[in-house]
This record gives sequence, structure tokens and C-alpha cells, in this order.
Amino acid sequence: MAVLAAPPVSAHDSSHASVHDTVAGIILRMQRELSSDELIELTVPRMEAFLTAPEREVLGTAHIRFRVNVPVVVTILRDTNLVNEPFWLREREFNATGAKVQLSNREFDTWEKAFPAGEIGLGVHNLTGRGTHYLVLLRPQQRRDTIKVTDLYPAHLRTGTSSRASNHSLIKTCVSRLFLIEK
Repeated sequence: MAVLAAPPVSAHDSSHASVHDTVAGIILRMQRELSSDELIELTVPRMEAFLTAPEREVLGTAHIRFRVNVPVVVTILRDTNLVNEPFWLREREFNATGAKVQLSNREFDTWEKAFPAGEIGLGVHNLTGRGTHYLVLLRPQQRRDTIKVTDLYPAHLRTGTSSRASNHSLIKTCVSRLFLIEK
């Protein structure tokens, strides 16, 4: 099994649309199209409804990217204190597993989706910019495969490996990093 986790993102590569530039465009559009009262009363569901399809695509796929050499199952551990789920989890057909991970005073729910070998892009952890970032776990779809993660974006992301036996301690120490856990 592999784990991926990310600290706040600031770098950008020019080959993909930028989350930063997309958010800046959304803010400008909101200032033009919404009244002061509407801006003050803006909620996460209203914000989600305001997003265009291209904005949803960028915010749902361009925050974290990496390439894997074999088909994997991606598991997202999301801090339930954030209340609102990232919109892209359901839109991109991640399945809530029902499993919960308790770390100190935080609870994390889990979401999974199978991906083929190739590039995988994941979205923003929320639309407010606050709270704990999600943790990403990877495991090969075929038990005999070994995962190799390359082309990490943003470039400051790192991977690590762990066996299933030590996943709990790995998750406990790496909630804000990018990790890989094999088998």
C-alpha cells in the first residue's frame, strides 16, 4: 500500500491549469456578479453551485498530481472536522468506505477509487482554504505489483513506504504529507 499526503501548495507548473489562477478568476467573477450581501452570505454549497464546469475540473484534479507505473487503488483520508466533503470526491466517483480512522482528537473518513497506471490528479481539500489536508494512500490493484510514483506536483511532495502493520503510526505522523505505502 502507498500513501500520499501534501502540505499547502504554492508551486505551479505551466503544463496544467493552475488552481491559484483559477481561484483568482473565481474571486474576480464573484466580485463582478454577486452583491456585497451575497458575498457575505456565501456558503460552501453556494460556492460549489457558482463554479463553472472548467473551474470544477481544475479544482477537482489539479491540486496534487503524480504518475504511477501500475494500476492502483487511491484511498483518501479526510478530516471530518472539515464538515463539507470536497465536491470532487463524489463527482469523480470515489466511494465512501464507511471506515473511520481516529487520530488523537480527529476523525478521518475514507474514500477509495481504482485508477489505471498513468497520471492521477486530485482536488483541493476544501473551498475555504482552512483545515487539515487529506492524506492519500496508494495500494497496487495486483498484490504482486510494486508502485513507483513519479512526476510529483507540486514538486515539494514526497513519498514514503510502509507495511500494512505500520499504517496507523504512519498516518498518525504524516497527515500533512504525501506518502506511498506498498502492499
